[in-house]
Amino acid sequence: MVRYNEDALRQTKSVKHETILFGFLVNDMLDAFNLKHNQFVTKDTEFLFKLFIKETSELFTEEFNNRGLELKVTLSDKVPYIIVSDKERLQ
Repeated sequence: MVRYNEDALRQTKSVKHETILFGFLVNDMLDAFNLKHNQFVTKDTEFLFKLFIKETSELFTEEFNNRGLELKVTLSDKVPYIIVSDKERLQ
């Protein structure tokens, strides 16, 4: 049985987080290229917006904590639970 210490687990989470952010960067670069060549297309779909906000904020929570900060996200009840938009562009 393999046991991981807290430092190895933290490093693994950090690599996962950085990989996700790198994916966002690549998508942004592809969008810029497509915009420049008039080929930009959005992919509007219905998705759970409040869950999307929760998952997105969780990506940054550990980084904030590492810097001695706390990230708090509060959504008004007026924010719709489901929206139609291009989820990838929101990220």
